[in-house]
Amino acid sequence: MHPNLRQHWQLTILAAVAVISALYFAKPVFAPFVLAFVFAVVLTPISDFWLRTGLPATASSLMTLALCVLVIVVLAVALEPVVNGLYTEWPGIRAGMQEMVWNIRSVLRDIDDVSREVTDALAPTAAQGAGGDAVDEASKSLPSLSELMFMAPALLGQVMIFLGALYFLLLCRSDVYRWLGKLSTVNSKAAALKFYEADRVVARYSLTITIINVCYAVCVALVFKVIGMPGYMIWGVAAGVLNFVVYLGPALVATAALVAGTAVFDGGMSFVPAGAYLILNVIEAQFVTPTLVGRQTNVNPLLVFLSLCLFLWLWGPIGGVVAIPILVWFIAVYDGLSTLAAEEAAATKILT
Repeated sequence: MHPNLRQHWQLTILAAVAVISALYFAKPVFAPFVLAFVFAVVLTPISDFWLRTGLPATASSLMTLALCVLVIVVLAVALEPVVNGLYTEWPGIRAGMQEMVWNIRSVLRDIDDVSREVTDALAPTAAQGAGGDAVDEASKSLPSLSELMFMAPALLGQVMIFLGALYFLLLCRSDVYRWLGKLSTVNSKAAALKFYEADRVVARYSLTITIINVCYAVCVALVFKVIGMPGYMIWGVAAGVLNFVVYLGPALVATAALVAGTAVFDGGMSFVPAGAYLILNVIEAQFVTPTLVGRQTNVNPLLVFLSLCLFLWLWGPIGGVVAIPILVWFIAVYDGLSTLAAEEAAATKILT
């Protein structure tokens, strides 16, 4: 390998490690800022609509921000009963999960022919984990009021960073894109337009995915109601929300449905909730989403998986939400700039 090329790759790897380290250790700042960037990109059509009506940029940004906050508040109020129900039922759900884990461990002990003495020694602990003490431990695992009070300032700070970043990104988006266009190796104005096109791609993608997940949540709730699953509304909301986190979200819901099914039903009926959910998920993931989204953007599944793993490791749930929109945006920008560079190279070659 040529020394200059080797040095280039070494510097690229060091820069990538430095950036990832900064994103990880500065999570309280970068996570809400990147989330605000995703929201700003998704809200691009609304912001552009206000601008077309003749409103100045400041008023347009404030109107878009106010509308975003209003939607979030309305959703929070609408989902409040569901969240309270989940909070109330969580100790029982966790107790059921512990009971299932103990049952699996008991079966594995029998398969492995563990000695009777070890089994007898572990049996009281297993019984305790499957009994009422598990509910008490599950209740203790939930944050207390004092813990929530200590968490409040940090959470409020991140909310303020999110709102402030969202407002200024909406206000200064044109300036930022013009500046980024000047950094590119192609025509700066044409490059800036590619950033706008990437915004529109992500906005269409996010709107389509949101509509799909809302319909998906309704279908899951209806199916779970038909099979007699308690808390079918909670299951529907959980399925719709977690479906934004591809791969991991559906896997969590399927596992929870299997655990809850064994606690609610007997015999073969125990597997019906998980089976029904998996059927719905296969229909959504393999037929509905590719049909509606595939025409707008085509993302390599490996890149989706790697991006999801990276952002989940960096920022947890927030990372799972922003991973795919950020990936779609960068791919759209890269494709746009690459096409523009190829067109300019071809034009230069013809002129010369």
